[in-house]
Amino acid sequence: MPAQTKGNFCNIKDFKPSQRTMNAIKEMNNVNQMSSYLDKILALIPFYHIFAGRKSYPGVALTNAGWNASTYQWKTFNEAMMAIPDIKRQRLETIAENEMLFSTGKDYEFWTCVYNSL
Repeated sequence: MPAQTKGNFCNIKDFKPSQRTMNAIKEMNNVNQMSSYLDKILALIPFYHIFAGRKSYPGVALTNAGWNASTYQWKTFNEAMMAIPDIKRQRLETIAENEMLFSTGKDYEFWTCVYNSL
């Protein structure tokens, strides 16, 4: 099922973004990039918890790793991984909403479209 949008998509003719809009777009790109980094880093945490810091013989370390893998809190890990897209969308929505509230003219139309599509 496709995601619901808040409103209609727009068509803004002859739009030349202001410097404020360009800065907000850069901020949104940064949110996208940081959420991508977070996704990758978070994905490594179980491996670190399970395998890092093992200072015993290899056979004992593998046995320990097996125990840690079976007792690791996988449900909590899954919830954290699943929250990243929601957090990212909420952050992008906040940026768009702020820009929409403090813009005028075509910038306002643009940010209204962005906000409605998130």
